[in-house]
Amino acid sequence: MGRGQVKWLSVTAEPLDKTRTGLRFSGMIADIDSAKQIEIEFEMMRERIGRAQDIAEFGWYDYNVKDQVIDFTPEFASGLGLPNAATGKLSGPIAEKFAEGFRSAVHSDDRERFLSMISDASWLRTEFDFRVLKASGEVRNLFIRIHRTTDREGKRVRDFGVILDITERKRLEENLRALASTDALTGVPNRRTFEAAGRREMERARRYAKPFTVIALDTDFFKKVNDNYGHDIGDAVLKDVAKVCTTQLRGTDVFARLGGEEFCALLPETDIKPALGLAERLRQAIALQPIFTPKGPLVVTVSLGLAEYAPQDTALDHVLKRADEALYAAKRGGRNRVEYLPAATQATSHQASSDQAAE
Repeated sequence: MGRGQVKWLSVTAEPLDKTRTGLRFSGMIADIDSAKQIEIEFEMMRERIGRAQDIAEFGWYDYNVKDQVIDFTPEFASGLGLPNAATGKLSGPIAEKFAEGFRSAVHSDDRERFLSMISDASWLRTEFDFRVLKASGEVRNLFIRIHRTTDREGKRVRDFGVILDITERKRLEENLRALASTDALTGVPNRRTFEAAGRREMERARRYAKPFTVIALDTDFFKKVNDNYGHDIGDAVLKDVAKVCTTQLRGTDVFARLGGEEFCALLPETDIKPALGLAERLRQAIALQPIFTPKGPLVVTVSLGLAEYAPQDTALDHVLKRADEALYAAKRGGRNRVEYLPAATQATSHQASSDQAAE
């Protein structure tokens, strides 16, 4: 042993007799340095796992199927309000009651899938996420990874699982999806979301011969609103237009802000006649909803252009272009009005444009 080196020793001794100089002992000294180092490392590992568990909010369980013994993380189980959660180890009928409590805590919408995954005998490793309902009524998102041990006959012997609380991660993912699909100012879907919905509706219309109609909507004299009242009032106008329109539309309709003061509505399984009636209601509702400003009430109007899907339309852009042309016709006609452009009209105008270009 080098100078300054510390080693762990175990001393066992018992007295033999007493002499003039003191007691004599018989004993044994054992080098337990390796064993002690393992013990220290084990305690350090337990401490690290405990800290990681607190930070990452995870738990584990070790289920001996044959003996019906389950070891688990007490803190995690207590958070779910499970029976006998504080013990950390259960066996027999009490262990089964604990397992039943966990199954009952799984959210009702996820329970069937959860039970199907757990009872599936085809895997040795699996992972999936699910939701649980805590005793407090709070819904949490969990992720579980399980390693299964089987005997020589392939029968389930033991399950060891690690469970992570991924609620915050799920919230972040949902927020990111919302940011990617929603207009930040008005809260309605953005152009990307609208175009994706429109392409899906085009496919349905072609496959099942279902109608749909698009309404292009533009705020009249919006530049003057910004110039005369300021951009904060302009933003209020856009938010108010979006609010009025979404309250008038059905849950199956898609209303989006495409950019600036331009909005668009997608009306699935709707032909032109009811769509024209809806567009007129939107126009009237917006005109009757003034914006209150420091300079007094501001009456806002909109122009709307409609186009119905036609069998010759091979892309969503064809329908949108007709709706835009109808919108511009409403602007030219004096604004605060509704116009409709049939597919045949666009076909004629395209042909005329092509002939003029050829000349």
